[in-house]
Amino acid sequence: MKSYLTAPAAFASVISTWFAVAAKADFSSSDVTYWIGSGTNEAILVVDWNDEIAPRSLAWGVRWNGNITGAEIMDQVRESDTKFRYRYHPAFQGSALYAIGYDAEYDRMTVLEGQPGPQTETGFAFDPSDHYREGWFSGFWSFWEGAGAPFQGGTWQKATMGLSSGTVTNGTWLGWGYDDDFSSNMGGLEDAPEEPTAARSEYATRVVEYISGSGIGFDTIDLAPFDDPLNALGRPTIDTTGEGIFVPETNPVPVVAVSPPFRAFELVSVGGGGRLTLAFDHPVLDEPDNPFGIDVIVYGNAFFNIEGGGSWLNGNPSNTTITGVVESEPGLVSVSQDGTNWFSLAGGPFADTFAPTLGRQFAPDQPVSIPGMANAWWGSPTDPTFPLDPSVDATDIAGKTVAQAARLFGESSGGTGFDIAPLALPQHPVEGVKWFQFIRIERNGLFNPEVDAVADVAPGLPYSLWQISHFNPTNRTQPLISGGGADPDDDLLVNLFEFLTGRDPNSADAGPLFEATVSCNPTSSALEVTYTIREDARDTRILVEYTEDMVVWSTDGIDQSFSSNAPTSGTQTVTARVPAATNHRTVRLRGVRP
Repeated sequence: MKSYLTAPAAFASVISTWFAVAAKADFSSSDVTYWIGSGTNEAILVVDWNDEIAPRSLAWGVRWNGNITGAEIMDQVRESDTKFRYRYHPAFQGSALYAIGYDAEYDRMTVLEGQPGPQTETGFAFDPSDHYREGWFSGFWSFWEGAGAPFQGGTWQKATMGLSSGTVTNGTWLGWGYDDDFSSNMGGLEDAPEEPTAARSEYATRVVEYISGSGIGFDTIDLAPFDDPLNALGRPTIDTTGEGIFVPETNPVPVVAVSPPFRAFELVSVGGGGRLTLAFDHPVLDEPDNPFGIDVIVYGNAFFNIEGGGSWLNGNPSNTTITGVVESEPGLVSVSQDGTNWFSLAGGPFADTFAPTLGRQFAPDQPVSIPGMANAWWGSPTDPTFPLDPSVDATDIAGKTVAQAARLFGESSGGTGFDIAPLALPQHPVEGVKWFQFIRIERNGLFNPEVDAVADVAPGLPYSLWQISHFNPTNRTQPLISGGGADPDDDLLVNLFEFLTGRDPNSADAGPLFEATVSCNPTSSALEVTYTIREDARDTRILVEYTEDMVVWSTDGIDQSFSSNAPTSGTQTVTARVPAATNHRTVRLRGVRP
């Protein structure tokens, strides 16, 4: 019934013959704007959700040297594109996908995942405008490989390679198509990916101009100059290399506050009289919901010194203390809407200054496997589109360990954040806010700034913005204080419900904690539960559930309707109808934030 991606080659070749599908239109690799990695080899990844959300099919490009598998290509896209997510089937890790999602509106995606099973594949995206499809019994993701360029006269065929066992070659097209109806065995002829749209990048995608200027340095290991402007495209560095003396060059080293990216294939330098001009593939907006009012982040290679001197040995981050001295090389930042008329942030902040980059989240309870490194501390990559709180500065880092500093960064990758609100930029004709699409960096002192990446800040989720407004940076790192299930004011109403009902989590409430009206509908005999919550809670849900034995809780058959209240109230009334039953049923309301 399923297309197992590790099928033997002989069987897979038969599948390919049966399921060769002619693709339409003329999308080519030159239409891709979101390129990930560097190298002489290229592959295109196409994902088609087969849903009603336009565009339903998206494409990314990956570049590399050496060998790479389909699973590694998927990993690279997920690590770079914060909008893209996927999940393997629990029983087939690394070989068969269960779910793929995408934040189509670039406002951060929230998903309540289901589980493989005839009755449990109920996952959904909280925002209906986002792509999310999961399935194994109700539908499934089929894996395709292009015979030539599928939209340039080639065809799609069922993949002959295993996702993690086969090696991808230069020029390969890989595709995922969601089959939601099992219309034909092994995925259905119509479920090969349709012509895609180029996925939008949250990073600068094009070098408009690069003048290196004077005084460009060299890589201390291979002596390559820091003069490749393509290094400023894409996401900031996650893992750099050893410096070749205390840590072998071949070893990966997660980027931390005392160990920045430092290689010539990671950075580009802007010398005296030089400049670097980059372009985004979309307008960068002064969004009102951007965290802390920050709109764009420039990543360089600023770093802190280690207390007592010495080098970072890539060891236990709790054993190394940071000084308050930031090694930085300021760069003047200017932005433009058309590449001609420029608006400069002459008063700062400046690129390649505080904050240093953090490549991975500090997660000693969930360390990830990093090939070539015995890792016991570092987890998933940080989010380059989430800025560090501007109230945090070098004095807040001084005296902390590398681990404590990383906890303060949280999910943020650090970098230098910029707010374009003070600039006299015209407003976007559709969005009604200030914007830019080009960014320029020049030397602003005696030393050459380095640039690793430039990222467009994504608007914050409502609960995250609520946390920012109610908790200081330190408390936001403490789940027992700011977490959804915490109750810092001891009023028996946890933070999640304080948020949903517009209350202050630091001030105990004396009145009713949460009000719900329960009534019986005489027409349908359904039990109706009515309650009021904030209307913008797109990252949070209240689930109405019932049980007949106080053990198994269910949402089966519950119908909900929503109605907005007065436009200025910011609230909505929800009515949930619990189906009638012959047995006694207990109903509860449960707050959920994945």
